[in-house]
Amino acid sequence: MNVSAAPSATVVQSASESPKLRKAAREFEAMLLADLMKTADPDSEKSDAAGQGYDDMRIQAVSQSLAEHGGIGIAQMLVNQLHGAVGKTD
Repeated sequence: MNVSAAPSATVVQSASESPKLRKAAREFEAMLLADLMKTADPDSEKSDAAGQGYDDMRIQAVSQSLAEHGGIGIAQMLVNQLHGAVGKTD
């Protein structure tokens, strides 16, 4: 398994990459980041219903922003692995 540093936020998009694939990969990374942040927050279960709703919105906003700005590199890895497979399977 080869692990490298996350790419910078200014990733050059090749001509063969699908915008839909890139968007789906970013959304997937945002969901993973949100789940990770929910798990890592020890106070999340102590909140009342209103506080829990606020925490969920905060985590969702932060995870989406992170993913849109490069995240931890999961979206880029997915795009790199899948961009050649798009359109080949019907």
